[in-house]
Amino acid sequence: MMVYVDEFGNLCDTPPEKDPNAEIKLEDIQIGVAPLEDVIHVYQGTINF
Repeated sequence: MMVYVDEFGNLCDTPPEKDPNAEIKLEDIQIGVAPLEDVIHVYQGTINF
């Protein structure tokens, strides 16, 4: 039995159709961690028990 994964990550028994017009912009691809300026919450302080 063959199982295929579609573009949304769902398993199906038929191969997905290829969309010849589907293009991915290089600016949309992020490799690695997000830059530090995207971090919103920074916690600082001391903990007392």
